[in-house]
This record gives sequence, structure tokens and C-alpha cells, in this order.
Amino acid sequence: MQTSETVDVTPQPRPLSDTEKNGYRTLAALCLAKEKQDEMAVFIDNLNDFEGDDGYFTTLNYVMDWEDDHDLFFIMAVDWKEEVDTLEWRIDNAVKNNFGLCISLPDPQDYIDTPVYDPKVFPDYEAALSKHDLKLGFIDTQADEYVFFVHRTADQSAVEEAVRQIGYRYK
Repeated sequence: MQTSETVDVTPQPRPLSDTEKNGYRTLAALCLAKEKQDEMAVFIDNLNDFEGDDGYFTTLNYVMDWEDDHDLFFIMAVDWKEEVDTLEWRIDNAVKNNFGLCISLPDPQDYIDTPVYDPKVFPDYEAALSKHDLKLGFIDTQADEYVFFVHRTADQSAVEEAVRQIGYRYK
């Protein structure tokens, strides 16, 4: 008598390392509104490693996708050739939702037909943020997009360390 057993070859999810989880927790504590941090903490506690995943390719991509689905305006991305109005919308929402500020940002109408990679775009937004002790932090993903978040200027060294813990370089 022969028996036939089905072998499940579906790869099992790998838990994310404690170091990476700590990096995401630290970034959330420094850059995300207090009332959203509990929701993010539960997500991070259950986060798996998505490096090499066929759908997301990296854990960071999975995190950004989840954040977009939950309107968190935390770690965000814009394509290098994206129009400035998308960048402005993301920065404005991050500042309002995470820091409770309504600040005057550069008008996207001043950048008609100007992609975000134009050398004047990010410095103009940095200048507006710096008046409120905020700045843009960039995660170097070696890709053709800008991955960024807003943080307090005073928190830069802690933010740099958190980005390193999630496996990237702060720019």
C-alpha cells in the first residue's frame, strides 16, 4: 500500500530581526503622531522580513505600502520624476498629522512641469521646514525614488541610527 503525502513548499515567513523592529519603533516614536504610534507598534510587533519577497522585494516597501493604506504619512516615497504637487501633499500631511503644524510650504504651482529631482525643489521645502525646526530625512534605497520622512532637526542623530537599524543609510 502506497501513501501519498502532500508537502507544503510555501516559504514560511521569517520574523523581522529585533534590531530592525527597534529601528522602525524608534522612527515611529520620533516621526509619527502619538495617537498613531500604538497602531504602528502592533504592526511592527507582527512584522515579518520581506527581503527578497516577490511582491514587495523589501520590508521597507511592505511597511510603506501598509502606511499608505492607513494614511499615516510617515515613511513615504515619490518617484524621481514625480510632479512637485505630490511631494507637497505628502509633506503637508506629514507636518499636519504628525506634528500638529500648519506651515507655509512652497507652492507647487511655482514648479509647473518641474519634477522633484530638480535641484531647487528639495532645498526649497527644507527651507520652509527648517523655520519650524523640522527637516526631511531620506532613506538611501539605491532606487529611482526618493524615500523620505519628516522629523525634528534635534532628533537627527537618533533618526540616523534608526535608519541604520532598518538596514539603510540616512541621507
